[in-house]
Amino acid sequence: MPAPFCGAARPPRSGRGRAAAFTLIELLTVIAIIGILAAILIPTVGGVRRSAHEATSLSNLRQLGVGFRLYAEDHRGAFPQTSHDDVTGAHSWVHTLRPYLGNVDEVRVCPLDARAAEVRALRLSSYALNDWLTPEIGPFGPSNLRYSNFSRLRDPSRVFVAFCARDSLPPSIAQDHTHSTIWTRWSRVIADIDPDRFRDSFGARAPSRAAGAAPYLFADGSVKKIPAADLKALADEGVNFAEPGRH
Repeated sequence: MPAPFCGAARPPRSGRGRAAAFTLIELLTVIAIIGILAAILIPTVGGVRRSAHEATSLSNLRQLGVGFRLYAEDHRGAFPQTSHDDVTGAHSWVHTLRPYLGNVDEVRVCPLDARAAEVRALRLSSYALNDWLTPEIGPFGPSNLRYSNFSRLRDPSRVFVAFCARDSLPPSIAQDHTHSTIWTRWSRVIADIDPDRFRDSFGARAPSRAAGAAPYLFADGSVKKIPAADLKALADEGVNFAEPGRH
């Protein structure tokens, strides 16, 4: 039998058994596509999250509105008091409403509050009461008794009860109410509240604080989202929009 021919070349292997390698151009194309998709999806996800947080804040205020009405029914129409000098926060209005709200801790903090963790830990609230309505406990009170009862409000649907407290200041018991009786200009308004709590980018804030919107609780229990620019226009005209007697 003739000897096998040892010098014969082996047949080439099929490419099916090994993965095809990406070329540099293909790799860069894939990276570019991923970058484009991320640029599209990340803002969308962020927008959905913001919308959910906004809905939670609106719901919080609605539940607080129910608490105010139930409290008033038990106290001849009166609003709860606010406090300047209780460092524990135990006598803040939000804890006065505790028997009427079940778990008040679920509704006292706005998820878009930049200092939400501090507010929660200090037993405070992200929402501040209209100073025109609430008699104050402390060295400056009692005060503001003129509108401190639901029966004294001519048009409850237009009377502001609660605002988003300013989150650029360290939380304190003094922020459980506004100083709306001196809101004679826009600079005093934004020293107390966040009229732009709802805005396109949570990290960006216009210097005038007039871009964006915020939720507001009214005395009839309704909650409205109002653009900051609308309130600034009133303040610039010298209108104190928080004053109940102007309606």
